[in-house]
Amino acid sequence: MRIALISKWLARESERFGPEGGFVQQLAEALLDRGHEVIALSQAKGARRGDQKQIGRIPVQLFDAEKRRPALALMDKIGKSVTGHRKILTDALEIRHFLKERGPFDCVWAQAEDPDGTACGLAAKLGDIPPLFITVQAVRWAESPSGELLFTQRRNLNIGFKPATRVLVNSPLSAQWVEKEYGVPSSKLGFYRVNLTRSFLAAAEKARTLAVPPESSSRILFLGALNGTKAPDVFLGAARQLALHHPDWHFVVAGGKTDNDRVLDAKLNALRHAQELRDRLTFTGALAEADVIAEISRAALVVCPSRIDTLSRATVEALVLGKPVVVAQNVGARALVEMTGAGLVTRCEPSSLAAGIEQALSRPQFAAQARANATELARDHSPESAAKQLEDSILQTSRQRAT
Repeated sequence: MRIALISKWLARESERFGPEGGFVQQLAEALLDRGHEVIALSQAKGARRGDQKQIGRIPVQLFDAEKRRPALALMDKIGKSVTGHRKILTDALEIRHFLKERGPFDCVWAQAEDPDGTACGLAAKLGDIPPLFITVQAVRWAESPSGELLFTQRRNLNIGFKPATRVLVNSPLSAQWVEKEYGVPSSKLGFYRVNLTRSFLAAAEKARTLAVPPESSSRILFLGALNGTKAPDVFLGAARQLALHHPDWHFVVAGGKTDNDRVLDAKLNALRHAQELRDRLTFTGALAEADVIAEISRAALVVCPSRIDTLSRATVEALVLGKPVVVAQNVGARALVEMTGAGLVTRCEPSSLAAGIEQALSRPQFAAQARANATELARDHSPESAAKQLEDSILQTSRQRAT
């Protein structure tokens, strides 16, 4: 099968991960190993239309997402000055140009962090897109001052979902959101596994065989970006409560800033200097892959308390390393935690999270279940396993269309 991959992340990942590639490249190369042809369209700063690059074994056509000349006059003419609309339309025109120039294709696979899937959907509405169109979902959201989760960009995402032959989601929680908020029928939904990189899986396999450091029994790790979605403030609020009753526990915050949120920054700064956490708290900043593995390996428990998260790759990484996890109820990977019995699900609120952490550390069966399931989870989240699942979805969808 000849597959067109649309992914803004492919070129970005090649800069971060080097020749071995990141998540998307390794998944695409695993499809090559299964006998398919994959040609990609991705974004790179300074690229001109038609620029091409070999990323690993994947031929990639590039364009600069900021050079949005073709649609600007048209959008201004019809009175649409919203930047997001202009970006989506110009991306759609780039996708149409790519599909015409490099086609024909049997399938379009949009590794669809919005706006990739949205632009593909618009391209489909404009015509000239193969009849088999698979989009991988990513739901955008915001939180209101009252704490209510508000879905944003609904119209844009609907453009991406409606023309798709199949919408793949990464967790049962995502399936509920997509079906409820966007009216995507369950018959159109499928599941895919988020793959980890081969380097991470190899290092994790080695780390699982090493002796656990003595300090691990009292080390609690928050793993995630320092932004409002991942809720480091909730973790620190819980840590502040726990520090009063557990003087030997140490709390670690591993992750870097991803946005300029002054309110959150002020809250984190106040919490990190709280008297209860003096000499009991470590901020590591953003970590390289090897350092992430080292921090998870040193921890007794990994905590991922996101306010909302379609999956939580950090949760998957912790489970693959055989560590028990406490996650918040709006985290998609809670399904893995519940399936393996390797942790607890709590509310995204300091007192509830603190109680969950205490309970998880008081029950050795959670750690035992995490160790028992780690090897199988690593196999399930390999690029090869993810490629097989994606291939099955594509072929199943193709057969359904044929009948």
